[in-house]
Amino acid sequence: MQSADPKDKLTYKQFREEWLKQIDAELSPLDKGIQFAARLVSQWLDVTTDDDDFVICDGSGDGGIDIAYLQRADSSSEEKGTETTEGDTWYIVQSKYGTSFTGRGTISQEGHKILRTLEGSHKNLSSVSRQLLEKLNQFRQQASDADRIVLVFATVNPITQQDRQEIEKIKILGRKSIIPKFDVEDISVRTIWDEQHKVSVPLHGQFLEQYSGLLVGTVPLDQLFEFLDSYRKKTGNLDQIYERNVRKFLGNRNRINKGIAKTLNENPEKFGLYNNGITIVVSRYEKASGDVYKVDDPYIVNGCQTTKTIWEVLDGKLNA
Repeated sequence: MQSADPKDKLTYKQFREEWLKQIDAELSPLDKGIQFAARLVSQWLDVTTDDDDFVICDGSGDGGIDIAYLQRADSSSEEKGTETTEGDTWYIVQSKYGTSFTGRGTISQEGHKILRTLEGSHKNLSSVSRQLLEKLNQFRQQASDADRIVLVFATVNPITQQDRQEIEKIKILGRKSIIPKFDVEDISVRTIWDEQHKVSVPLHGQFLEQYSGLLVGTVPLDQLFEFLDSYRKKTGNLDQIYERNVRKFLGNRNRINKGIAKTLNENPEKFGLYNNGITIVVSRYEKASGDVYKVDDPYIVNGCQTTKTIWEVLDGKLNA
């Protein structure tokens, strides 16, 4: 067994302190906030701030939008002549450096402010924000079923569970007034830490160990959704669980995925009969209690279409 890399022994508290130290101490509080937001978002999305699609509009007249980034759909499939229904995603970021998001109701206030901006209610916008809003309006008008807008709350520390409940309300309002595929995420310095370290989540199901290192069994649909939801809450990014899957999600317009969604909506009790299973690889697993296993660093390597469709259908039913 190899010894762990020294950097893996860094605690989250130490990591957070070192991460924040890299924000220029000489800057004004406003400029520190901009640098914090740009650094956090660029690391989370794995992009550079000089990307043409990375827009910084923090300041007077920003309408609540500090950063916006357009993540374009992968064009490699189209270039190869293969069909793809993956869409484009606009990330709209509201960032607070320090303790700005700790006040009661702040998340709700800021979220509603951005919704009003996207609806066109704010008139006193800066030139950068006006140009961005024009792009977003055009995006909304031409959006396909696969295109998304994601509102992101970026903070130093993770937000509270109460704030996450407010996020769900904002998501529902956004889906009604902005675009059907409107989502809300929250990220923090902890998100970056978690992406670099182990992620442990519970998985409920009936399993048998076929031989050392291989579990085979069944998981109820609602428990599979809970597993995906727990992973998303811990990492801030559900798509990370598919990083080792050679086929990414093809979208709900794909014929097979439409069939999966139809079964979920009309005959969920037959779902196991119509689908050939899911393969999850983990760095480690152990039985926690009863039918609950704790799995570390899970990646879905087979069943991307199935699990992502389950997520999208049940997210609409259960989280709404």
